[in-house]
Amino acid sequence: GRSEGGSPLLPIAGICIVLFSCVHALVDFNLHLVPNLMLAVAGLVMIHDHSMVRRGRSDVSRKNRLCLYGAILMVVPAMVHAYAFGVGELVAGRALAQSGITKETSNWVPEISRLDANIDSLERAVGVSPTFRRLAHLGLCYQIAAGQATDPEGRRAMLENAIASYRESIARNPMNPVAQLNLAKTLGDISDWEESDAVFREAMVTARVREPWLLGQLGWARMYSNRAVEAWGRGDTPEAERHFLRAIELAEECESMYKAHRDPKWLVGYTQISIYYARLLTAENRLEDAGQVYERLFALAKRDQTELETRLQQNYGAFLQQMAVRRWHKRELEQAAA
Repeated sequence: GRSEGGSPLLPIAGICIVLFSCVHALVDFNLHLVPNLMLAVAGLVMIHDHSMVRRGRSDVSRKNRLCLYGAILMVVPAMVHAYAFGVGELVAGRALAQSGITKETSNWVPEISRLDANIDSLERAVGVSPTFRRLAHLGLCYQIAAGQATDPEGRRAMLENAIASYRESIARNPMNPVAQLNLAKTLGDISDWEESDAVFREAMVTARVREPWLLGQLGWARMYSNRAVEAWGRGDTPEAERHFLRAIELAEECESMYKAHRDPKWLVGYTQISIYYARLLTAENRLEDAGQVYERLFALAKRDQTELETRLQQNYGAFLQQMAVRRWHKRELEQAAA
């Protein structure tokens, strides 16, 4: 009710706040306008009370008057900022809606057929209101576009754009492991192995603390596998083997997490990494070691159908062929010696 000397707008403001809260709870527009309006109503009420005080219609002590002045100095700038932010969100939301992006969730994945439109909309939205989630989504779009690029320069440019977007997103929200893991993978795509390793290490700490379901360690293992393949291509076999063993170690560390979530991606990823390592061992004529790797893979493959996704049988056939050639040469040498 209205107190003696109080403002008649106070109960009206309370009714407005309740109504806005009810509407927001019923439809959940996922906008920031409702709290902005609530803040604006509260600020207008305080300004109105201040005008009443200046006209002498309220018996307010000097101490209370100073408190009112201080509150107004804090609320009015916040109200202006809230309105500016709300306008920015409206403009950004309109740009996103034009390309069909109606919800900004952490697990959003762009449609390949609308990738260019999504990039354009996100670039405009980020230019007006650069939130950490929009920057992460824009980085993901750049990352996917890099995978579709046919020329090396275009691919590199898209990867650099993705890295810049992920970095800015992480700067705005350092506790977002999704952006960290995507940044680490993108750094690996440009062969920045050391920084990729450091970002993966930090991302896995964040993921385990905040979102245990986010199983990104297999991506870390894949990065080391790619690093090993690059070293192998340069002819540095010892370095390649060291990175392969690190990749297998990382993959084995997260096996229990994937089992708990019944995620088949672990076995596929682990098998692919191990096959590359077995191929290196076969090329180095270390056939016994390669055979042990294949034995473990076939033992694991009995529980899941991974042969088609990893071409395990095909690679094992090439290994058996190498073994047969080796035994043939060995028998020829024995016969020649006899």
